[in-house]
Amino acid sequence: QQQQQQQNKKNYKPIDNNALYRYLQVETFSDAELDTVFERMLQQSKKTDSIQASRIQDEEKDNDDDDDDDASETSITAPMMNREKLEAFLLQRTFEMEGKEPDNHDDKNDDAIARQRREFCKWQSHQIWNKLSTTTALSQYEFRQSLQSLAGTVEYRRIGPLVASMLLVGTSVGVMTPVMPFLVTSLELSANDYGWIVSAFALAKMSANVPSAILVERHGRKPYLVHSLTLVAAGTAGMGCASSFGELYLCRLGVGVGVAALSAASTMMISDLSTKHNRAQTMAPILSAFATGTALGPAMGGVLAEWVGIQPTFWIVGGCFAAMTVVNQLLLTETRRGGGHRDLFPWESSITTTSSSSSSTTPVDTNSNNNNNNNKENHHKLSDYERLRLERIKRNEARLATLGFSKPVEEEKKKKKKR
Repeated sequence: QQQQQQQNKKNYKPIDNNALYRYLQVETFSDAELDTVFERMLQQSKKTDSIQASRIQDEEKDNDDDDDDDASETSITAPMMNREKLEAFLLQRTFEMEGKEPDNHDDKNDDAIARQRREFCKWQSHQIWNKLSTTTALSQYEFRQSLQSLAGTVEYRRIGPLVASMLLVGTSVGVMTPVMPFLVTSLELSANDYGWIVSAFALAKMSANVPSAILVERHGRKPYLVHSLTLVAAGTAGMGCASSFGELYLCRLGVGVGVAALSAASTMMISDLSTKHNRAQTMAPILSAFATGTALGPAMGGVLAEWVGIQPTFWIVGGCFAAMTVVNQLLLTETRRGGGHRDLFPWESSITTTSSSSSSTTPVDTNSNNNNNNNKENHHKLSDYERLRLERIKRNEARLATLGFSKPVEEEKKKKKKR
């Protein structure tokens, strides 16, 4: 068992709280919702426990017939949750998340997929149970209290890069305060030019706030947490290399756009990582980090400008942003969910890789009937969301083909066959 657990640690990544909530289908963490989840988890193991329950009832009837006087002292045991029942529930949930029915699935014909599914659910149930309890069983009240307590904890490990990013942004804003007048003086700019340069950051951030929020919601949080820092790093280092009003103004605009995208992505990721029980506690470190950076920035800017000079100060701050870009790329994980988006299960990813490799090795001039049958089988394996998405793509391609913007799919297939 220890060897199997070590192998599972290598194959499967640790489960986070958001994945746990998606498995259990918990959103509000109310008592009624958690009680419904608990009852549903018990129903999954109802078939396996029916024989034992009937035996227990027969024994209770025999005891009642023998000892009528002690019947009032007997108490009905409350239903309990254990790791085996949780594993059975997770097995059911994997089928639901794939858009399959447990009774009509493809695992019966593929022992490898069925074995991998069982191992995955067993490993996930082991991790979830360690988060919920240290005992072997949980009552309904204990299950509810454990989940509500877990929803109130803050995942500081996951928000650490966000806190460091906002601290660096606040520091850069503060560094500009004592250094910018000296840079403007060295470029021989007027007071009017200085006013425009200072307002460029706020103007760009104000204009980019709404578009950044839309793009972050559409494409995900992590890309903008990485690329926004790249833009801020380039703009900050570019200010140290600017030799005219136009170059300095464009660099300030770039920094404002980057900060707007970073703020939108950070706020949405915090919303994804938090629940209603810990949202304020999760948001507090982000806001405190930005305020701390703006407080420490002017002092650091003055010290750096005196020690290394004005232009190297901008280069050092830009280099820090570039280093933070690498940190976010390595440590942050995408938290956007919804709209049918979910991570692939291990057996799904193996199926996609094998299907792609087999499609690349198959010849082009195969039989059309076999291709149609394979397409029907693959279409049946897709989930409801993926099926609707493919149908929508086909309708859009047909519309574009009628307008003359793209060629029909059949003509492209014919050309491929000729080749």
